[in-house]
Amino acid sequence: MKPVFTQNGTKPEISLSVRELCSFVLRRGDIKSGGGYHELINGAAIHRMIQDECRSKDEQYKAEVKLGAKLEFSDFILNVGGRADGVTFDEKEYTVDEIKSVIYPLSLIDERFSRIHLAQAKCYAYMLVKSRNLEFINVKLIYYHVEENETRVFNYCYTASQVTEFFHSLVSAYGKWALLALDGRTKITEGVKSLRFPFKKAREGQSDLMKECFRAVTHNYNLYVNAPTGIGKTMSALYPSVLSFNKNTDKIFYLTAKTSTQKEAEKAAGLILGENPFFKAVTVTAKGKMCIYPGVKNSDYPCDSCERGIGYYDR
Repeated sequence: MKPVFTQNGTKPEISLSVRELCSFVLRRGDIKSGGGYHELINGAAIHRMIQDECRSKDEQYKAEVKLGAKLEFSDFILNVGGRADGVTFDEKEYTVDEIKSVIYPLSLIDERFSRIHLAQAKCYAYMLVKSRNLEFINVKLIYYHVEENETRVFNYCYTASQVTEFFHSLVSAYGKWALLALDGRTKITEGVKSLRFPFKKAREGQSDLMKECFRAVTHNYNLYVNAPTGIGKTMSALYPSVLSFNKNTDKIFYLTAKTSTQKEAEKAAGLILGENPFFKAVTVTAKGKMCIYPGVKNSDYPCDSCERGIGYYDR
């Protein structure tokens, strides 16, 4: 779930999931040539299986418990929410379960395996503490190996002040980025209002194409166009897409298989931005073309030893 921006009152509101919050603030480590951080499998069926087992053992067990928190900052309101995998109430003690299905060997998983996993559970623990006015709460982190059909469990107990302090440290760190995001959103809103077509007049057929592109973007449907060379298809797609910012658009992807067309897209973006750019345009390039490491071959990228890749996410 990506952050959602709304304006319901005097202050703008930002809504995001617990997973989004933890992944954004706590991601650490290097760029790896072999892929992302620890291979995980999104096993909804496995979650249900473990939840059913917990429910069969304890009638007080509840699965997929919806929780949330609302915090007011000086410039915005932050809504954080999600669903805890499981919550158990037993003799005045609450326990929050966080279930992760993995293919990583269980024997190598310890309490330091992923701080993001535990952070998610602690966020739900805070929300439960806040809503139930609890003094302490238990957290259970459950790892299930999808091939070996085995589990490894880590149990924790936190006071209300501990999970409160932890959660507020996350939202405080996220708040710094939120201010930048809101400032950028304001610039885009003002920029779109003053945006003008970068040429004196449109080419023949170009106005109709831009209108259709704008309708497709703002009404969320696919548009397939067969148009002759020279009509200005790149500008006809990008310009109305930029006009739709904050209506039904927060990012624009222009995909092409040709370098020549890539250059045309970059040129069009530059013409739209003009002298006072209000959004960022980024070109995604093949790693083999952009790597600055000396002597790199097309199939040999030294990401694991690259000084720019090491500690990348820490920075």
